[in-house]
Amino acid sequence: MKLIKKKKKTDGNVTEKSKLSPWKVLVVDDEPDIHTVTRMAFEGVEFEGKSLQTLHAMSSVEAQEILKKEADIALALIDIVMETDDAGLKLVDFIRNEMNNSLIRLIIRTGQPGAAPEKEVVERYDINDYKDKTELTNKKLYTTIRLALKSYSDLNTLNTSNQGLQSILEIAKDLYQPQQLDNHIYDLVLSQIIDLCNLSSSNSFINSGMIVTSSEEGVKVQTRIGKIAALNKNTDMQTCLEGIFKKNGNTSIPSNMTLIPFEKNEERTSFICLENAQYLSQVELNLIHIMANECAIARQLAAANKKIVTLNEYLKADNVRMRAELDVTRQLQQMVLPTETELKNIADLDIAAFMEPAEEVGGDYYDVLQYDDRILCGIGGVTGHGLESGVLTLMVQTAVRCLLESGIQDATQFLNILNRTIYKNVQRMNIDKNLTLSFLDYQTLPSSQTEVKGVLQLTGQHEEILIARHGGKVERIDTLDLGFPVGWVADITNFVSQRKVQLQSGDVVVLYTDGITEAFNADKIQYGIERLCEVISHHWQCSAEEIKKAIITDVQKHIGEQKVFDDITLLVIKQKNIASNKQ
Repeated sequence: MKLIKKKKKTDGNVTEKSKLSPWKVLVVDDEPDIHTVTRMAFEGVEFEGKSLQTLHAMSSVEAQEILKKEADIALALIDIVMETDDAGLKLVDFIRNEMNNSLIRLIIRTGQPGAAPEKEVVERYDINDYKDKTELTNKKLYTTIRLALKSYSDLNTLNTSNQGLQSILEIAKDLYQPQQLDNHIYDLVLSQIIDLCNLSSSNSFINSGMIVTSSEEGVKVQTRIGKIAALNKNTDMQTCLEGIFKKNGNTSIPSNMTLIPFEKNEERTSFICLENAQYLSQVELNLIHIMANECAIARQLAAANKKIVTLNEYLKADNVRMRAELDVTRQLQQMVLPTETELKNIADLDIAAFMEPAEEVGGDYYDVLQYDDRILCGIGGVTGHGLESGVLTLMVQTAVRCLLESGIQDATQFLNILNRTIYKNVQRMNIDKNLTLSFLDYQTLPSSQTEVKGVLQLTGQHEEILIARHGGKVERIDTLDLGFPVGWVADITNFVSQRKVQLQSGDVVVLYTDGITEAFNADKIQYGIERLCEVISHHWQCSAEEIKKAIITDVQKHIGEQKVFDDITLLVIKQKNIASNKQ
């Protein structure tokens, strides 16, 4: 997502850094000299382009008043012995338990370590560091402060990402209503984007923006919020926007305005326009990007729905009309699946996929996402079928994409945040749904000139993962101990683990849902895992597409004329050899 901004003029008295909100550091100590020394030590100190603002309290009571007024304090340096011998420790308890503030970093800085021994304080209280005042020279104080601010910044980024993800998923049900009108979609999306911009307290408050589109009919403001709502009365701004849509290289926009392009096709081009958004973090920009993409998808759904509404005018039977509405949801599921072009652009892997829902909307999930040097393959199955299951798979797809964009690398953290998000949405929807879900995180390993190697990190609980090695021998990897059904309980951290598997040139990985192994024939005999392994073993030398076709053909042969009761999903991943990789 490219940002278009006006090049700013340099002002000798005002720098870009000075416009960023400073890091707030609270010093709590009853010795005036400590405040003076600390203030001097902080002069000129910057971290991540932002200065430090020192807040001072001579007692825990004063500190509590400051904490109630200042919600975004990053760090507090707290003395223990002040108005009482344990005033500082009571302040820590107030912050963590009464204010329920887990983000602020707390450092105990005491001149009487014997009064509150370090081991006892660290074990009993939720603090982040314990320092004797005599050991905190200016240099050590700087190191301590910088490490604390780095920790606060990382936690704040994670918290912002998590809140944004939850916020996006909460709006999904409203956004993806098939009968949604364009103007309502734009209203929902702009309102949500402005909320996302204000998740982090480190930026100036953003409350003004609009969504603008350009088509043959001209430039049109679809929706607007705040001061920018007066756009049509501002001729200069109107001319400026028209110039941008016409790719006029000489056109510039005001320095406090950010344009984010999010939709472009033969009929129209669309922009999100925000005021005072110059200092958004990368996490916030990623969330905005995801929300903008959801807007484009929702509009496609709305356009498809118009055609279906026209068709429904001629349908009299209720069951036919219901099937048409379910088809809309099925189309939406298909829209977010990886395209053939995406799969072909993955350099070291040959990938083929197949998904065929049962009569109703499918409850199976699969995706292949390439992000930087990572390739993430996922597969899962929701309990049951129908609209609720279909919506749940869309939530999973959006959540996974958002977590990738947020840069979360740790597999346990990745899966647990995803689970919490889906669990809360399942509770809100009041449905009895969960899903098995496995992820394969692939990375290429350094290799020789004759072969390509890679490593898979496996996470999450689903069906067995099948790997065909050279010669056709099939390894079966049980995923039971790698995770827990997603959306069933609030926290699955203790159930999640990983396993790494190395791939050699020509190795084949097969992921599937139980619609294959549990497919019945007319004699009520299941297809079974053994028969699936046999087909893979006989065709391991073929391309991924040929292996996929062989499996699906054999499954369909087994089913025969019998009705299919479950979704069938298959993902075949083959490690390319050096010859095919060069072609």
